[in-house]
Amino acid sequence: MSDLTNDALNAFLGAWVMDKGRSNNIDGVLTLQGVGWLKRKAMLVATVTLRNTLAENKGSTSHPLKLVTGLTVTGGIPGAMEARVFDWADKHHDDNVFGNVIIRTQLLKAVQNSEGTLRANLRLELSLAQAADEQDAELFLASDAVGSSALAAETGNGSPVYIHDFIRSEVGKWSVEQVWGLELVGSTNFLTRRIVATKDGKYEKALIVYKFDASL
Repeated sequence: MSDLTNDALNAFLGAWVMDKGRSNNIDGVLTLQGVGWLKRKAMLVATVTLRNTLAENKGSTSHPLKLVTGLTVTGGIPGAMEARVFDWADKHHDDNVFGNVIIRTQLLKAVQNSEGTLRANLRLELSLAQAADEQDAELFLASDAVGSSALAAETGNGSPVYIHDFIRSEVGKWSVEQVWGLELVGSTNFLTRRIVATKDGKYEKALIVYKFDASL
């Protein structure tokens, strides 16, 4: 999407705390990515908070903004900082958990399925062993995560917006595709992160849900 504006990302901003009760199979994805047992258990019991802010992407007129995400984790696990530029170009990132990775990011608009439900307009980047696996992965990534009532960030024409990442590990030789969306369940805002990870012909899916915390 070349029509990136502040309004398209405003609803993603602020502090978001992981809701473990609504999340699932985080351990399965971390295992596939080669994270050791002790670190996985520490991460699963820790309080994880994301803080999203917008910053100027200096030197670019076509993509003038970037989304900066600060990650804090309790229990002595080091935090991290990520910057996303929505140009779908490879960026190298040194992650303190996963090592050197290559990531590219874009914004996706929504499309309406045959049942009238909005979903991310996604074309799967991962290559999986079977066509049925790829169909399963694409449907999982593109669908709503928490409830049928979506509070997606909106572009000028009112279409929901999703953040789409494709990540490759230079060390672990795994690939991850993930989609971030925003949803409203009752009066509560949730940031949802749907993940598909693959390595050596196997794949795992995970849903991570974050609850908005206005006090942080």
